[in-house]
Amino acid sequence: MSQILSDISIIPYSPEHREGCMAAFVSNTPKYFTHQEIDQFREWLDYIEGISIDLYPGEENRYFVVLQGQQVIGCGGFGYNPSTKKATLAWGLVHNDHHKQYVGSALLTHRLNRIGALFPQATVLLDTTQHAYAFFERHGFEVEKITNDAYAPGMHRYDMKWQKK
Repeated sequence: MSQILSDISIIPYSPEHREGCMAAFVSNTPKYFTHQEIDQFREWLDYIEGISIDLYPGEENRYFVVLQGQQVIGCGGFGYNPSTKKATLAWGLVHNDHHKQYVGSALLTHRLNRIGALFPQATVLLDTTQHAYAFFERHGFEVEKITNDAYAPGMHRYDMKWQKK
């Protein structure tokens, strides 16, 4: 475990990381994401890069990449809405070739630490599928609601919440 994690860095996303993020996303389709979500993810990257209109008015958004050397092996971020004091995790994923190597845990911890440092009163929310919710439970998230077939037939949505202990 320590060898893998000592070889990674987590830095802010920039347009040069787009291709690596897209490749990581596609590597997780269709188990963790639907094919329709590929375009949604591309639009998210456009938004983060400032290419598209403001998808989330009033929110502050941050996005990060996990690098091993110069290779993108994961990405994820969050948005924060100051009027609700809610932070929502956004598009967190690790390239399929790097699952079960603690990269996802490192990325999640990084995002939670950033939220805590920037927005200490925030309630942290996310939505995920039945394939990934247990990962988040191990990190202190609790299921608040399950919506069957929310993303696609057989792809259920788990709404989850985390608060600092």
